[in-house]
Amino acid sequence: NWECVRTLKGHGDSVRCVFAYGDMLISGAADGTIIVWSTGQPWKMMKVLTGHTGVVEALSALPRTDASEGNGPYKYLVSASRDNSIKMWDINSYKCERTLIGHKNWVKGLAVTRSGNLVSASADSTVKIWKTDEF
Repeated sequence: NWECVRTLKGHGDSVRCVFAYGDMLISGAADGTIIVWSTGQPWKMMKVLTGHTGVVEALSALPRTDASEGNGPYKYLVSASRDNSIKMWDINSYKCERTLIGHKNWVKGLAVTRSGNLVSASADSTVKIWKTDEF
């Protein structure tokens, strides 16, 4: 028996993507914002990330390359947008650390390879693989 147990409200426009990480849920929306939600009791909005000027289409995370560095398995939250960019957000401070530019149209999808490289898919008919060891 499936039933809705919670509804989260906070975005100013349609929610386009979600990503679960530890005790957090992260959502991206058509208003260009990313919201970090705490899944503890009670659920609450922890942080609103701004920086994209277009719809946030996809979310992912890049793993840490050095396990001794910080907490958790991820170093960056990664977001893709219709502003043709990919943003890398520090997973602890939520500061935008880097913006990747290279697509000529919307960035619609993200994935991470087994070797840790970031892969992006775009409406410009390309898939790009980004070498991440210098991040």
